[in-house]
Amino acid sequence: MGVDGATLQATTPSRSTPKRNPNTPIQSGMGGLEPWVSGPIYQWDAAHVRHLLRRAAFAPTVAEVNAALTLTPNAVVNTMLTPPPAPAPPSWVEQLPYPSPLTTQQQTNYSNWIRELREWWIRLMLTQPMSLAERMVLFWHGHFANQYSTVQVPQYMYKQNALFRRHATGNFKELVRQVTIDPAMLIYLDGVRNRLGSPNENYARELMELFTIGIGNYTQLDIQNAARALTGWQVSGFEPVFTPSRHDNGIKTFMGQSGNFDAFDIIDIIFQQPATATFICRKLYKYFVYEVPDETVVNQMATIFRNGNYEIAPVLDALFKSAHFFSPLNFSAEITSPIEKMVGAIRQLNITVSPTSTVVPSFIRNSMNNMGQNLFEPPNVAGWPGYRLWISTTTLLLRNAYTDAIVTGRDINNNNIGFKVSAVPFAQLFPSPNNAIALVDDIAAHLVALPLSASRRQVLLDTLLQGIELYDWSINDPQAPSRIEGLLKVIFRMAEAQLG
Repeated sequence: MGVDGATLQATTPSRSTPKRNPNTPIQSGMGGLEPWVSGPIYQWDAAHVRHLLRRAAFAPTVAEVNAALTLTPNAVVNTMLTPPPAPAPPSWVEQLPYPSPLTTQQQTNYSNWIRELREWWIRLMLTQPMSLAERMVLFWHGHFANQYSTVQVPQYMYKQNALFRRHATGNFKELVRQVTIDPAMLIYLDGVRNRLGSPNENYARELMELFTIGIGNYTQLDIQNAARALTGWQVSGFEPVFTPSRHDNGIKTFMGQSGNFDAFDIIDIIFQQPATATFICRKLYKYFVYEVPDETVVNQMATIFRNGNYEIAPVLDALFKSAHFFSPLNFSAEITSPIEKMVGAIRQLNITVSPTSTVVPSFIRNSMNNMGQNLFEPPNVAGWPGYRLWISTTTLLLRNAYTDAIVTGRDINNNNIGFKVSAVPFAQLFPSPNNAIALVDDIAAHLVALPLSASRRQVLLDTLLQGIELYDWSINDPQAPSRIEGLLKVIFRMAEAQLG
C-alpha cells in the first residue's frame, strides 16, 4: 500500500530537526544501540523505510518502499542481512591469466574484460533484491582497496570481488585471512616480493594501519616483524602458493609476543587486541551512519563484534535496528558517493535494466570516473576519502548532467544515451498522480532524503504546472511527460538531492 504526500508530511521528521555540527557528533537525544521502537511521533513510515534502504543498500524503488511498509522494521533488516544467491560470473573468469609479456590481442582482451567486469558489478547494484550484499561488497572494496592499473589481471579483480561477496556479512577475521593471501592483494601490496632475507613491509603496514587496528596501536618494529612472518607467499595461476624456502622461520616479536610466527599467527595476535574491533566498527559507523562517529555507539558495536567472535552480521543487525540509526539527526546526514548517486537514481526512477543489455551499466561506467569513483581503481590503498570530497564545482555539474541525461535521454552533448525515465508510468506509481500537490510531495519525498520547506515545495509545484492552473493538471495531458521530466530535473539538481 502506497503512502500519499499528506501522510509523509505528518510522519517525516520536521525541517526544524536540529542539524548536525559538521565536525562533531551529537550524542544527546540520539539513542544508542537499544532497539528503535516505532511510536506516535516517528512511525515506521516511508521516510524511515527510505532511510534504511538508502543507507543499507542503494536508493529504493517505489515498489521496494511499499513492500517494506507491509513488514516490520526487524523483518526488513532480517531480509537485508540474508545473503542472496551468488551471481553468475562473467564468461572469462576461469581463463588462466596470460603470461607476460602480453600480446596486443591479450592486452585488448584484458581491457575488454575489466570493462565488462565493471558493468557486471554495476548491473548487480542496479538489479539486486532488497539486500545489503552489494553495498557491503562496495564497502570492502574501499576498505581493502586494490587498483586494477597495478594488478593488471581482470580475473584476479573478479576473484577478489567474489571474495568480498562471500564474506560480505560473515566473519571478519576469516575475511582478513583470505585477503592476506588473495592474488590481487599479493600483487598490489608486493606480497609476492616478500621473501626470506628481503622482507617487503608494504602489506604488513597496511594490514595494521588501514585494514585491522589503526594508527597508534602498533610500532615500526611490529611492522618489520610482521613483514618477516608474511614471507613466502606467491601466486600461481589463480591460487596463492606458499613456498617454504622463501619464508623466514626465525623468531619474531610482534605486539609483545615472540615466536616463529607465520602470516596467520600475526592475524591471530592482531585480533587479540581490543582496538581491532573498535577500528572496524568506527569505519562501519562512518559508512552507514555519519562521517563523525559517536564513540559511545562505536564502542557498543565493538563489544558486540568482540563477543560475537568478529561476525559482521550481528553488529549490523544491532545498528540497523537501533534507536541511534533511526534518529532524525541521522536522516540526510551523508553525502552520497558517485556510485550511490548514479545507481540510486536509476533505481528510484524505476528505469528498466535489461539482464543482457549493457546500455545502462555502460553509461554509468562512462560517467563514474569523472565524478571521482572508478570501480576497481580507487585513488590509493586507503580507498576513496569520500564525504565532502565527493562534491566539488566540477563533480556537482557532472552529477547534474548525469541526472538530466537519465531523465531526458540525452547527454550534455545532446546525444541519445539509449534510455530514459518513463515519466508518466513513473508518476503513476504514486497514489494520486492527478493531484499535482500530492504528486510533487510524493516524488520529492521519494527522491530526496531531506524534508523540503514550503517555499521549496511551491517552486517544485510551479515547475510541474509550467503556468497552468492547479485544477488543469492531468496525468493524461499530452504535456504531462515533459512537465514531469522538468520536475525531476529540478529535484535532482537541488543540493538536498546530494544527501542520503
